[in-house]
Amino acid sequence: MPDIMNQAMSAVVKQRPEVGRVLREYGIACAGCSVGSCALKDILLYHDVPEERKAEMWARIGEAAGQGPLAPPEGAAPPSRAPRGASPPVKKLVAEHTLIKRLLALIPHILADLDLDTEPGRARVLGAVDFIRNYADKFHHAKEEDILFKYFDETQDIIQVMCEDHTAARAHVKAVEQGVHERDYAAVAQRLEAYRELLSGHIAKEDDVLYPWMDRQLGDRRIGELHSRFQRVDAGEFPAGHAQKYEQFIERLEHEFGCGKGETL
Repeated sequence: MPDIMNQAMSAVVKQRPEVGRVLREYGIACAGCSVGSCALKDILLYHDVPEERKAEMWARIGEAAGQGPLAPPEGAAPPSRAPRGASPPVKKLVAEHTLIKRLLALIPHILADLDLDTEPGRARVLGAVDFIRNYADKFHHAKEEDILFKYFDETQDIIQVMCEDHTAARAHVKAVEQGVHERDYAAVAQRLEAYRELLSGHIAKEDDVLYPWMDRQLGDRRIGELHSRFQRVDAGEFPAGHAQKYEQFIERLEHEFGCGKGETL
């Protein structure tokens, strides 16, 4: 096996940007991954490329990397399965992402009208902090970290990347809250924008790569278990109307800024 196959994706794409362009043509966005530590040979573990296109893709990757046509690595990925729609628990997570993306779309408006000198102005930003902590993190990310990810080897790069994103997001939110209390306009703007950028890419990686990959690994029994556990979280671990409270918060901001209802990035 050529040495390039064992190199981290980030290193391969940095040395040969054309490899990233080839991958994007096959719906693989590894070039934009925040860590990129997965080996080149392992990309099909996480991305479902049709069998009839795999040989063509590897040949093009080899040419782009200056190696000549590469043969698909044996045993690097399970056979592609017949496509099926997203499972109910995954649909639930994607729906929660939609509400989070509505907040991300509002952040530029919040920053354009940033006011830390009045109580209403500070309350607006702290309302966004509350949404992120209690909906995006405690309500949504907890389903991933405490339930979904436990069905997989959590040392795998793809899961490590997601958890590192969650940790970085929490640090941004903590800094935003501190900035509000200190009336630090620059810190609030920088950290809230950094959060928006991080979560936009994070959600895309989950919707386009992580969730489809996990769905392909889960059997019907485990999907049923996940669905039941998610329902118990929604019904038992959060007050009635918890999700609705945060949807109403987003709707109020959309109305306040004159945004179209449901606008996302």
